[in-house]
Amino acid sequence: MRLSRRQALQGAAAVVAASAVSVSGPALAAAPPRGLRLLESRDPMPDVAFKKGDGQLTGFVEYQGAPVVALFWATWCTVCYDEMPKLDALQAKLGSRAHIVPLSIDQAGMPAVKAYYRRRELKVLKPYLDDERIFASIMGIRGVPTGFVLDRQGNMVAASEGPVDWDSPVASQFLTSL
Repeated sequence: MRLSRRQALQGAAAVVAASAVSVSGPALAAAPPRGLRLLESRDPMPDVAFKKGDGQLTGFVEYQGAPVVALFWATWCTVCYDEMPKLDALQAKLGSRAHIVPLSIDQAGMPAVKAYYRRRELKVLKPYLDDERIFASIMGIRGVPTGFVLDRQGNMVAASEGPVDWDSPVASQFLTSL
């Protein structure tokens, strides 16, 4: 059987499209909220340690199995002032179905972060710290807030620089679809 030029081109286009899907991963079931952009490649989040509220070191490998929002922020950031309560409410809504990891880059340390949490009445979010900004440097953070969304395998699927509509229904739908 001889293929026409059109059939050959259609077949080649299908092969290219199929390989593009396998490289970038499966399609996402839900659209991201406003302010969050999908990434073309799904690279794993670097395995870099950061501090938990008790000073112990942790890393994103501990959160695999559920989607993660990793947000670099600071107590002096005016946009973060609005973002943090929204993320606290989102974590309360999602429970263990997703993890929100707000990584403060404050050089004043954990006491400043915990005082901020008390002032802003953040009840559900746990404090994390990258006070030496090692992780922020590796990630190429240019300003705060900057966020990354990880799928259940720890791969980065979306990113943000600036505010995101974390309080929209789309945000929780997007995270639980990963």
